[in-house]
Amino acid sequence: MIPNPALATFLDPDDVPDNMAEEIPDPGVAIGHGHEVKLQMLAFWCNYITWTNRTWNPAQATVANLTDLFAFKKQLETRLKEDNPKFPDKWTESKKARSIIEDMDEWIEASYGDRFPLSYIVRENDDVPTGRANGYYPLGTPSYIDNLNTRLSHYDANGNYVPDYSNHNSKVWEMIFAVTHHTTAYSWVKAFKTYRDGRGAMLSLKSHYLGASHVNSVKVVADNVLNKIYWTGNGQNFTWDIFTSKLNDAFVDLEENGEPQSDEAKVRKLLSKIQDQKLAVAVSTIKASATMKLDYQEEALDFLKGQVDEIYGAREEYQQNCRISQLNSGGRGTEGGQGRWNQGGGSGGQSNNNRGGGGRYGGRFGGRGRSAGRSGRGTGRGRDGQRYSSTGVPLHNGTYPFAVWQSFTAEEKDIVNNLRDQRGNSANQSGTARSISQVENSESAAPDSHRQRTDDTTPTYHGGSSMMRGGNSQQRNNNNN
Repeated sequence: MIPNPALATFLDPDDVPDNMAEEIPDPGVAIGHGHEVKLQMLAFWCNYITWTNRTWNPAQATVANLTDLFAFKKQLETRLKEDNPKFPDKWTESKKARSIIEDMDEWIEASYGDRFPLSYIVRENDDVPTGRANGYYPLGTPSYIDNLNTRLSHYDANGNYVPDYSNHNSKVWEMIFAVTHHTTAYSWVKAFKTYRDGRGAMLSLKSHYLGASHVNSVKVVADNVLNKIYWTGNGQNFTWDIFTSKLNDAFVDLEENGEPQSDEAKVRKLLSKIQDQKLAVAVSTIKASATMKLDYQEEALDFLKGQVDEIYGAREEYQQNCRISQLNSGGRGTEGGQGRWNQGGGSGGQSNNNRGGGGRYGGRFGGRGRSAGRSGRGTGRGRDGQRYSSTGVPLHNGTYPFAVWQSFTAEEKDIVNNLRDQRGNSANQSGTARSISQVENSESAAPDSHRQRTDDTTPTYHGGSSMMRGGNSQQRNNNNN
């Protein structure tokens, strides 16, 4: 209230009307739009300072800082008007508990309540960090949202939940209830239903499913798989893809629960599980390769996949005559997917008499085969009918690393190219697509690692990894034919 300025117009107090008030509400000062916006900026600055439990520092309230924070205000208001993502899928025993909880965390991270992001509800520490070292100023470090997540209060000065916290906490509970109700996980959260305590329910799920006892159980199962599964070449139930999928699944479980395996250790474990004599040369090749024995995913598995496809035939026949011995009597079942390992494969040596490495990496590491002619005597046939290069590398219609291809003479390259042409003609006549192991790749496709066909200007690639790192097999076939 302010003194009524109209009273000043009366020189004699007796002339003042009886109904004229001595004080009136302060009408303020007329200001322009620019000043009004700046006052709005300052008001939001004060609110944000209070929300994030900071003390007032006038030196920080510069026009630049006010403008930057006010832009965040508009972004926050826009996001609050939008709908939250749909709830994660229902809890199921067919999916790892860790994956489901990660989906729930992602939903919380992307969702908002009436005023704030929900992620501050489930942060690790419910107390607000104190001290200048914990982010007093500047604001927005590392971001304004992060400041809200880490500094919004759960409790008031009396230790009671603040209203905003209670409202937002109940929204987290709604999601948890929808995901877990009528599932085995609900028993671990139902105690929090009365107070709709989303934070408590989420911490309970993590304590049980990601706690020490559960983690140890997961690791025991993973170790059991790694100890009891073998590839022997005479089983009847599962494919190579399932065999490698179970190995990969076990490695992932160990890594997610604090026991990551190095690539070298994974390769050693993989090779120790192979008891198929038809893969003996491939195993020896990997052991002798400085690259493959240190690269589980891109080199060792990819190479072995190509050998299996080459040895056991096309995918349709291979699916019916799979070669795995599964000795795991108590581990969990895992569906075998084609995944990245089904994207291609090199070709392996066909003769058990060949001591040298065949296929993608054959010859580079393993020396020449028993049936090969000696170096310098030219290309010839071994006792097993297999043709070999002068350096003892089997000549076939598959793919070769760049260094191996470069070691071939012009005559040997022509033999390989003719074999590939015969393979292509056979596939075209039968109407059957090329097998995965015949997909050629660009890993070693240097200018002199391919030839120019007389009837086509498109080069045919001869090298490298059977895993396709660009394009698909249909596109590659179109380019080569």
